[in-house]
Amino acid sequence: EGLNSPCVGVGIVTCNTTSCALTATTTAITNVSCNGQSNGSVAVTTSMTGALQYKIDGGTWALNTFGVLTGLNAGNHIIYVTDGVDTVSDIIFMPEPDPINTHFFASPPADCLGQHGGVEAIITGGYPYHNGSGNPYYSTIWKDAYGNVLNPLGQPGGNFDQYIIDHPEGVYTLIIEDSVACFDTSSFVLKKLCLEVDQ
Repeated sequence: EGLNSPCVGVGIVTCNTTSCALTATTTAITNVSCNGQSNGSVAVTTSMTGALQYKIDGGTWALNTFGVLTGLNAGNHIIYVTDGVDTVSDIIFMPEPDPINTHFFASPPADCLGQHGGVEAIITGGYPYHNGSGNPYYSTIWKDAYGNVLNPLGQPGGNFDQYIIDHPEGVYTLIIEDSVACFDTSSFVLKKLCLEVDQ
C-alpha cells in the first residue's frame, strides 16, 4: 500500500508467503521535526489484532500492540511486520525540513576606529514564520562576544531582527528559531575597513 502525505510509500508491499493472511498498511503520523533529528514516526494498521512483532530496517524484532513506530530519521526505511508465520514489509520515505542556513555580510563594515559597523543576515530553510504578505521571517537573538543580547526588545514571541547596526568590530552570534522551534546558531566576524585617501 502507498503511504499518505507527508511520507511517501513506493507502492510495493511484499509478503514472504504466496498467500498472506497478514496485511499491513503504513501511514505517516509525524514528520522529522528539525533537520538532522530522529523523531519521525509512522503508524501501521494490520489485518490482525493484538501484539505483533515489528522491526525497522535491520533492527531487531519487538512486540508492539499499537503499531506505532518511533525514532525514525529522514530517508528510506523498510517496515517489517510478522505474526510468526507471515511477514510483510513496505518501504517508506520520511522527509525532513531543510537546514536553517545563514549568510552574513557587513552592512557596513566598522570604520577605521573599529566603530559604527553593522551586520545583516539572510536566513533560509527550516519552517519560517510568515507575515500577512506571505514573507518569511525568523525569531532571532543577536549577541556580542561577551554574551550581551543586542536586540532585547521585541514583539510577543520573540525578536525578528535580521540585522544589527552601530556596533564595533568583533564577533557576533545569531541564534535563530523557526516556527516549529528548530534552532541554529551562527557567528560572524565584523571587521573594520579603512579607505586610504591620496594626498
